[in-house]
Amino acid sequence: MAEALHNSITDVYCLRPTFTRNLIHTLLERRRSVNLIGPPGCGKRRLLEDVRDCKLPDTLVLLLDLRAHKQSYTGFLDELWRQCPHSGGKASQDLGKLVTKLENSGQRVLLLLDHFDALLDNPDIDPKFDARFHDHLNSLKNHPRMALACVTVEPHDHSIIFVQGQPRGTSWLDLEQCVLPPLSGLEVRTEIQRRRPELDPVTVTAIFETVYNRERSYALLNVILNKWTNREDIHLPLWKRLQKWRKQFEAAANGVHTSRLYRGLRTLRAWWATAGLPNPKQLAKALGSPLGALGRLIERLGKGGGDKP
Repeated sequence: MAEALHNSITDVYCLRPTFTRNLIHTLLERRRSVNLIGPPGCGKRRLLEDVRDCKLPDTLVLLLDLRAHKQSYTGFLDELWRQCPHSGGKASQDLGKLVTKLENSGQRVLLLLDHFDALLDNPDIDPKFDARFHDHLNSLKNHPRMALACVTVEPHDHSIIFVQGQPRGTSWLDLEQCVLPPLSGLEVRTEIQRRRPELDPVTVTAIFETVYNRERSYALLNVILNKWTNREDIHLPLWKRLQKWRKQFEAAANGVHTSRLYRGLRTLRAWWATAGLPNPKQLAKALGSPLGALGRLIERLGKGGGDKP
């Protein structure tokens, strides 16, 4: 298995080859499920895609975005079923039965759940994402040929799980926490040269210096390389072009910073409910004061777009 894994990693370009190899080893060889943690824009989704694209022998990799399915448990199961080979017929509407079918497939199974935090600190999700759903995920550790990776911005066990709109405590999934490291200089340079092999060394260095060690570096690199491909602002000198694109990216990222506020307020709303405090609207009505205004703010903004990592 180790030799086949090495060949799979080297045959497919990975953004973080060493980290990707270690992650796959943890999932398949050590048989541990993980909570993959990283800030927005660092390349978490790319890591999951690299794992999938390695075409690991005798392994089925299922990659789903829970931000897209938080309002539809049925849609989540349908997409899970769609990614299964030879999955004719209708998807089972019970995750436990689907897990049993996957285990009986004779393959190793990796279930990769991107934006898992869309289900956390959030009372407004599909009620079918209930305690049984989380218990089924937790049970994967008991299946020797199955493993789970849940991707979040913050550690999953710092967040509240809501069942039927009511808090049930912090996440109880048994996951080994795995923090995604920043991109190394070599990884950034290699990505630039792989995607734009025609670039001369001066241009590669200029793009590298614009991106390396910046916040949301992978997202910024994607923006720059896409603009380069589209020949945007071709009339500008190289450094002015890169400076303009970086400033445009940072201006657009202000919306992401706002979403962090929403996410923080949603978390506050979750802990507020867990503590058994009055509904913020009721508090606002009762107090009619600055504290009441705080209650209204938590109620209103806590329902906002805080799940945009």
